[in-house]
Amino acid sequence: PPLPSPPPPPPPFFSGFSCQDVGLDGMKVAWQPITGSDTSITLGVSVPAAAGWVSMGLVPNARSMANGDFAFAYLDGTTPRVLDTYRGAGSGVVSIDSTNDYTGVTVENSGGLLQAKFTRNLVTGDGQDRDIVAGNNLVAWAFNSDTNPSNPPANGDYHTARGAMNIDFTTSTPCVPSPPPPPTSPPPPPTSGGGAGAIDLSSAFTFSDGPFTMRFKVDTVNNQVSFALSKSGSAGYVAICFTESAGVMGPGDSYVAFASSAASGGYVVSDRQNPSGKSAPPADAKQDVLGVSGSETGGVMTVEFVRALDTGDNGDVVISDADINIVWAISDSATPGGGAGSATSGVSRHSTTSTAAIKINFFTGKVSKDDLREKLIKAHAWMMIISWVVLIPVGIVVARFLKDKLGVWWFRVHRFTQWMAVLATFAAFGMAIWFTNEDFKGENKSHKLIGLAVVLVAFLEPVLGELSNLMWSPDRSGTPWFPDKIHWWVGRGLTLLAMANCFFGMQAKDWPLSTYVAVGFGIFLVVVVYIVFEFTVGAVHHNKSDDYTKDATDNLVALTVL
Repeated sequence: PPLPSPPPPPPPFFSGFSCQDVGLDGMKVAWQPITGSDTSITLGVSVPAAAGWVSMGLVPNARSMANGDFAFAYLDGTTPRVLDTYRGAGSGVVSIDSTNDYTGVTVENSGGLLQAKFTRNLVTGDGQDRDIVAGNNLVAWAFNSDTNPSNPPANGDYHTARGAMNIDFTTSTPCVPSPPPPPTSPPPPPTSGGGAGAIDLSSAFTFSDGPFTMRFKVDTVNNQVSFALSKSGSAGYVAICFTESAGVMGPGDSYVAFASSAASGGYVVSDRQNPSGKSAPPADAKQDVLGVSGSETGGVMTVEFVRALDTGDNGDVVISDADINIVWAISDSATPGGGAGSATSGVSRHSTTSTAAIKINFFTGKVSKDDLREKLIKAHAWMMIISWVVLIPVGIVVARFLKDKLGVWWFRVHRFTQWMAVLATFAAFGMAIWFTNEDFKGENKSHKLIGLAVVLVAFLEPVLGELSNLMWSPDRSGTPWFPDKIHWWVGRGLTLLAMANCFFGMQAKDWPLSTYVAVGFGIFLVVVVYIVFEFTVGAVHHNKSDDYTKDATDNLVALTVL
């Protein structure tokens, strides 16, 4: 009798899915396309890895994982895990969501390919989740190809690479299976990797941060290190700086990579010395780049180069088995030399740069990050909130109602609280200048413009206050408009504007509802105290006609302002 037919092979893991390649390491984000009538979606991720974890999620900002909603997938022995996690404002480890909104969870690792899929509602109604829309969604991705994570994830579960890109889950793009990694074999005997000056990126480490990706490998036989720097598009440049100060571009040792029709291989890597964090780096007198190659594939420009671990050049960083501060920068428009540049061509200001303090051990591949930008944004926000919801209102209440109660101390308290608030405002504005790359363009334009107006007028208010003090006389018959009443009314209007701008700022960073409640409650207390004092004490003005004078319209005017 004929032999029975063999069973059909199992369907591919992502059969019926659409896929998008992300990064440079074979990772894919997958989805079953949605239509206008769908209320749920099935999503998936895969990466060539024999161990570790893979993650995808939704974020409000491509440059940060703050306020993101992430699926965190791995195999716990033989148990599939897809953790529903989130991260609040700022940096740090993701936390487990209080409500698990994933169903139909599947995770497998076959032939060194880690794959996961799960289903969730487009709108979960969970405050720790982000909604999925029909159209572009800003999708963050990350993976670690070395070790399995903790449950819940811990500080040690750092990604091998990460990034973000817009994906439209209504589109159909058939998946092409990711190739598994090649089978392991005994390590070959040490070789020179092609010899001194040859680029060798086999089994290189990968680091990704937003739009920037870098691969690197140290060759201890030839005492050199190979790099590959990648960015979207061929225009502009991509650069890395080994820097003395964490998170600051200089002083440092920079390498700027760009396309050039004048170069024999079509690409240039310029060795430069960065004298300070804000100056354009001039070309180094001694160019220590040993070899350069480049290509553009799928809209991504990658430039490879090699340099000695110790160039012997004064000002160049010696790359050793230790953590080294790095900063990256990208320009997406102005290519040095107009596309025909050389190593000495001028370099324009970058359009995007790293905002975290990044340290890398190029021998071990260990990466550590301390997100300075997120910390400064949080400090900026709370300094403004404390200044305009606490200090300024306290000073106003003291000046309007407590002159008689406090005696000479009313002016001392008023002056102290107002000057502290103004100085904190100036400091917070300085932080904003540091972490804002787009000037007054792009997102949150209203918040930036209102903030600038508040800072400019806040400079005028103490001047008017000090003039009021200098020009005050116990013999005056009434309160003059200049400078006293102008000081009052400008201060009142400025306070209301600043309070409103605090909410615009919280909205810009997607702060949680609890923060809105806390700040709103603070403003509510200010209003209650103001009203109570207005009707129990009344406005106190020290004029000759009466130590306690009160205009008939004061209560009405004050409540109208509130």
